Amino acid sequence: MEGPRMESTTLRRDIMETARSLFQQQGFDQTTLQDITARLEVSETTVSAYFPSIDDLLEAVWSE
Repeated sequence: MEGPRMESTTLRRDIMETARSLFQQQGFDQTTLQDITARLEVSETTVSAYFPSIDDLLEAVWSE
């Protein structure tokens, strides 16, 4: 059972790190969910499972 939980934690962290990088490179207003999913090679549904909106993702990145 620890495997899937670790994968989940790792994926959440990867999403946040990718978003942070893109926000820094392109700016928040120019970064789309599609940019993030393309870089990670995951679906929008996958990202939305962790962060329902890009604003939620930004808040998580800023609060770290």
